Amino acid sequence: MSRTVMVTGTRRRDGKTAVTIGLTAALRKRTPRVGFIKPLGLSDITTGSFRLDRDAVLIEKALSVPCSIQDMSPVTLDQATVMDLWKLGSQEYEAKGREMRDQIREAFAAVSRDKDVVVVEGTGHAMVGSVFGLGNADLARELGAKVIIVVSGGIGQPMDEIAANVELFKAHGVEIAGAVINRVFPHERPILEKFGRRILDGLHVPLLGLIPRIELLDAPTIRDAAERVGGEAVSGKGHLSNAFTWVTLAAANVDIMLTRLKPASLLIASGDRSDLVLAAINAHRDDPELKGCLAGILLTNGVRPAKQIARLIEKSDVPCVVVEQDTYSTALEIGRLETDINPSDQRKIETCIKLVAEHVDVDAIMSGLDA
Repeated sequence: MSRTVMVTGTRRRDGKTAVTIGLTAALRKRTPRVGFIKPLGLSDITTGSFRLDRDAVLIEKALSVPCSIQDMSPVTLDQATVMDLWKLGSQEYEAKGREMRDQIREAFAAVSRDKDVVVVEGTGHAMVGSVFGLGNADLARELGAKVIIVVSGGIGQPMDEIAANVELFKAHGVEIAGAVINRVFPHERPILEKFGRRILDGLHVPLLGLIPRIELLDAPTIRDAAERVGGEAVSGKGHLSNAFTWVTLAAANVDIMLTRLKPASLLIASGDRSDLVLAAINAHRDDPELKGCLAGILLTNGVRPAKQIARLIEKSDVPCVVVEQDTYSTALEIGRLETDINPSDQRKIETCIKLVAEHVDVDAIMSGLDA
């Protein structure tokens, strides 16, 4: 029988998927026979007649896990599906719940066949999905998984969140393999090493790792930005995975705009402001202090760059995206952008693998699964 570990978070954006990528890669270095499943996910991607969760597709493509993608993402829900479920009568609703659990059991049997370890990625905290009988705690018990809780850095808050989730899992008879604290700032590390570990020891939860905050993993890419605003890439299509950590609005004169540029900037400019775009490109290419500063350019109001400017942008390898809406609306949309890791984000994937290898005690996880 394969050993099974479930990775869960305590809330959104804890970095659960980043840890799952790194953990799956680390386990595969110890044994090549590693399976993966995300039992309950969101209907992010449609392939033929199948609706798949984005994270399952990411793991399948980034790590080449030898499992059927349909088995890796057996049950997905979206808003329409949930509304349809609410409309069912009690007996139909219960029958649908049983059907979904059966799908997960069959998929898990398939991904765990001939495997030494199976990584299960949960959805949110311990009770997400429990209204359908598919909460993480329910599924961990069903699949015989030990649980790793991933929580974002801080001092008191992560301890409180871990404690709450531990109680929920224990109430369902699920064993906790340990906790990983993610996005830890340097000043938090010594406190978490001493007092955080003491609190977790009191909860009988091993502290498996403290992962430092890495700006790249929180940074959206130009592809993310283009998808958010419905833009069309007109140049630099091979560099859409560039990550940006700063947004510069080119709405003033050239001198002011140049003072606002920083490394890894996304420049948002009206497409008719060729003077600003040209100045930014020249600074990106030639200015000793700003060289390489542009991650990408969004041109608004549906105006494409003039041919001469377009050639300069193309030569600079800076991705350029044209957006129909105005500059202000575009900036608002970019401000609401949430980041996900995509299969094409090779730098982010490699960073996840490196962080877990260096900061998480994977051998302790393996020993815990053997116990």
